[in-house]
Amino acid sequence: LHRVDRRQRQMCIRDRLSGAVIDLVVDLRKTSETYLKYYKIKLDSPDKALWVPKGFAHGYFTLEDHTCFQYAVDRPYHAASERSLSIYDPKLNIKEDFTGALFSPKDLASQSFNEIEHEL
Repeated sequence: LHRVDRRQRQMCIRDRLSGAVIDLVVDLRKTSETYLKYYKIKLDSPDKALWVPKGFAHGYFTLEDHTCFQYAVDRPYHAASERSLSIYDPKLNIKEDFTGALFSPKDLASQSFNEIEHEL
């Protein structure tokens, strides 16, 4: 799951142009009643998009070859503030099957929740 540190938080709107994806977000806002809860949506048609508020981590996986996915953000990308959080962290309690999923090197090196909690 990708996120940015609290100084560079972004809001984004995500949608797919072709193909299909599962998009998953986790609420990392400590004062929220949905703190550490996750939500997923299948984006597979032009009438679906996902708004991701500031303070959430997000990730996606494609369901079809040649899927094209885009998102718009409310502030410029800041590479130094980008972080990755393990989708397998037990504190997140994500009950999804990622069997056969391909993970990027960045995702494979993601941190545990305990490692990033002080940054929230």
